[in-house]
Amino acid sequence: MSEFIIPPHNISQPDNPVVFFAGPVQGSYNWQAVAANQLLASPSAMSIISPRGAPELYKKPSAWLDAEQQTPWEKYHLRLARETGVLAMWMAAQDYQTPGRAHAQTSRIEFGKIIGWMDYNPSMRFVFGVDPLYNSGNQTYMEQDCEDHNVPVARSLDEWCDQIEQILPR
Repeated sequence: MSEFIIPPHNISQPDNPVVFFAGPVQGSYNWQAVAANQLLASPSAMSIISPRGAPELYKKPSAWLDAEQQTPWEKYHLRLARETGVLAMWMAAQDYQTPGRAHAQTSRIEFGKIIGWMDYNPSMRFVFGVDPLYNSGNQTYMEQDCEDHNVPVARSLDEWCDQIEQILPR
């Protein structure tokens, strides 16, 4: 049975392949929920991890953020997906401004981390996609890295979800 997990919930021992949704959270619509709904309707069993928690988790004062739990939570689940399933990054377009932050700034760091992992483990499962309206930087560089690692670049969220399903471990 598939499941959709958001902060602060965790997976300790996955029963299914883990799919981590990397990509912009702040400044973009909830593309994670849209993609999760599509994948959860498929016959494939998976545990989908989204770093976008419920809005009340981030309302100030936020014990979750004050205790600096978001980053370790994400890193743990990124590694879990690397080992058991699929790392899936969607570079969503910026829908609204987030003062003090560049759009997709953490996502671009995570992209570099994933490509570095692929340098040492080319069989790692990675799916990458770019919204046609994304214009927040580094797109050409990221696409060249994907080409160097034989990772196709999805141009729609539907195509991206299809690619996840195609490489999901069975």
